[in-house]
Amino acid sequence: GAASATCSVTGGTAIGSDYSLTNAALSWADGDGATKSCRITPVQDSNVEADETVALSLTGISGAAAGSPTTTTVTITNDDSAGTLQFAAASFGPVLESVTTATFTISRTGGTSGAASATCSIGSGSASSPADFSLSSATISWADGDGTNKQCTVSIVNDTTVESTETIVLVLQDASGATSGTPASASLSITDDDNAGVIAFAQASYGTAAEGSGFVDFVVRRTGGASGAAVATCTFSGGSAASPADFTIDPAGLSWTNGDAADKICRITIVNDSTVESSETLSVQLQSLSGQAALGATATATLTISDDDNAGSLQLSGSTFSVAESGTFADVTVTRSGGTSGAVGVTCQFVAGGTASAGDYMLSNLVLSWADGEGGAKACRVTPVNDDLVEADESLILQLVSATGGATIGAPAAAGIIITNDDSAGTLAFVSAIYSGSESGGAIVVTVSRTGGDKGAVFAACSVIAGGTASAGDYTVLGALNWAHGDSAGKTCTITPLNDTAIEGDETVALQLVGPTGGALISDTANTATVTIEDDDTEPSGLGFVNPIPDGASGEPFAQQPMVQLRNSQGMPIPGSRALVTLTLEFGSSPAVAGAVLTCDGGTSVAAVDGVAVFSGCKVEAIGGAIGIRIRAAALGLTQAESGAFDVFDTLRDATCDGRVDALDSLAVLRQIAGFSTGALPTAPCTGNFDGDSGLTIKDALAMRLFAAGLQ
Repeated sequence: GAASATCSVTGGTAIGSDYSLTNAALSWADGDGATKSCRITPVQDSNVEADETVALSLTGISGAAAGSPTTTTVTITNDDSAGTLQFAAASFGPVLESVTTATFTISRTGGTSGAASATCSIGSGSASSPADFSLSSATISWADGDGTNKQCTVSIVNDTTVESTETIVLVLQDASGATSGTPASASLSITDDDNAGVIAFAQASYGTAAEGSGFVDFVVRRTGGASGAAVATCTFSGGSAASPADFTIDPAGLSWTNGDAADKICRITIVNDSTVESSETLSVQLQSLSGQAALGATATATLTISDDDNAGSLQLSGSTFSVAESGTFADVTVTRSGGTSGAVGVTCQFVAGGTASAGDYMLSNLVLSWADGEGGAKACRVTPVNDDLVEADESLILQLVSATGGATIGAPAAAGIIITNDDSAGTLAFVSAIYSGSESGGAIVVTVSRTGGDKGAVFAACSVIAGGTASAGDYTVLGALNWAHGDSAGKTCTITPLNDTAIEGDETVALQLVGPTGGALISDTANTATVTIEDDDTEPSGLGFVNPIPDGASGEPFAQQPMVQLRNSQGMPIPGSRALVTLTLEFGSSPAVAGAVLTCDGGTSVAAVDGVAVFSGCKVEAIGGAIGIRIRAAALGLTQAESGAFDVFDTLRDATCDGRVDALDSLAVLRQIAGFSTGALPTAPCTGNFDGDSGLTIKDALAMRLFAAGLQ
């Protein structure tokens, strides 16, 4: 069915002039389920106001039931802002006192809706009104839509008083139509242009003046202005000089009238005495300043008074002195030069840094003095202690200190005293550069000498170094060398060769003397030696079997395989030698066995390694067997060798194991079959089973007979 309702205003903070309501009557036809709307249209004004609301209710609902919700609130958000009023900056200026007016700028930001106004009031600055300034425009205003900057203007009083910089502070108050922003106060600095000037010394130092020069004038200057009167005082403020013994200041007080910028003088009058003394210093400071003038940066000035009564300088005659350990003494000479006024003195002080210890020397004449008018040289004395210790040259460091009587210490003020050692531990050297010995001859002795001194116990060692051809396993070395105090006899180290049987040629061991102690030196030219180990092992000349070849069955590998050695003429094995060894069958006096063949795994030729050729899997195949055969070993250039004789049995055909197949074998089979005990088959390894089947039969005996007759 059809339905209808009405959007009615039932409340809110907005009034009729703030909005309009349209489409208030809503209706739906039968079957219409679409959403309907009524419209609130805000009125765009320029009033600065809070957000406003319109409360709506659905009324006059017909044709349908009232749902939820049936009320709603529409908020009209205000977009009109009057903005904020504040100073454009927290401070302005500075401006000179002679500037007639200055302005403070006030800005309106964040909105310009509606008219606005504010008042500039005087705050708490150091400048006072009306003596220093006056505020000529205090109230400022903006029309609706006006966002331009406004100014409050102050009039500055240009007086003639010398004064410090002053500050005007204005405060923004009574904001109307807009809110008060930040900064709400601002300052302006007024710089005084009435200057009394700055008073200071013309220079910070007046250098050095001789004691007899009379006086030095310290110039005091007024700069940067001369307004008003000014007064200052020159006062002694420190230094090594004393007043009035060394100087006086005249006049002490200085004054300037208004407009006076002329230089003034503080005179330092120097007292010329006859005392020998060092240079003295004095500082003069400007104090008790009165008037409007300021004290400048150079408020203190200095002067050095040099003494012209010279006691001279004391210095060493050289920077290096030396004395032998066995010598008597060394005099370290000190001279006086440049003046002889007054009695003076100086002390020879030995300071840290030298290598000598207290037991190495004695000292005397350490304090030296000269009378008034006396020049010339004096000496401090160093007497060395002559010991037997082997040691490096030792040193002492002497320094002149504690000059008296006004004398200065000149250059050189320090010197080194060298005590040269004359005790020597000697030089160690190989007696010869070349040594040799047979591999089987035992230890090879290498002699080391000690010459040029025998003071103290010393040690060194013969060390093997790179360059030799022998390896570490070819020899042993005893290399420690020791000498007692006073011992200059030669010492020895030994190289003991390992007496092996390897053919390897002569080998060398390179030695070097190392690690000397006790102050001994190693010779620059005889510090290495070469030891030759002469090889006495010969080349192989022949072959020999290591083990016998045992009897065995035809076609079966020997129970003990052939091993052939390479031997010298004395029949001794030669380890390390090499050759290709070949085996062949030899039958000796026995008749040749047709078809007998020697075979080995890998062949019948084997290379000997480390003097031995080892064969494996060797066997002889001989149909019918073979008696008293041998194996011959041969190698190029070497004497051949034969094994001992051995038998090979044909265990099937040779029933009697006598190394041949004949009628006796056939007869033995027949006896075995017949059960005769005499003339039957031996137990092993021969079987007489000619055809290799499961047992003996007449057939086996017949086959043996035919084989023996050469018919099979």
